[in-house]
Amino acid sequence: MNQLKNLLKRIDGSVFIIVLSAGCFFWTFTSSGQSEELEAFPTSQWVVSEGESLWSIAAGNRLGKDMSIEEMVYWMKEHNNLGNETIYPGQKIEVPVTMVYASN
Repeated sequence: MNQLKNLLKRIDGSVFIIVLSAGCFFWTFTSSGQSEELEAFPTSQWVVSEGESLWSIAAGNRLGKDMSIEEMVYWMKEHNNLGNETIYPGQKIEVPVTMVYASN
């Protein structure tokens, strides 16, 4: 009888662990850090200057509070079909209007 109680305790704990693991696994794949669809922002063309990166463009020109710097970099990569974060001087990229200064 004692062994049966111990067995039931182990099974109950195991079932709980399995259900908890399955829930965490499902949650991981259904909630991502980035939304599946990019938000539609009005855009403007930005000409990349020497020494600029997507990160510096997003960090230095963030006027709106709609996106974090990381979200802006992701948005620019996706919206401009960039395979990575490499950009070149003279390259023209689309940026959200909330990031554009009057001087550029």
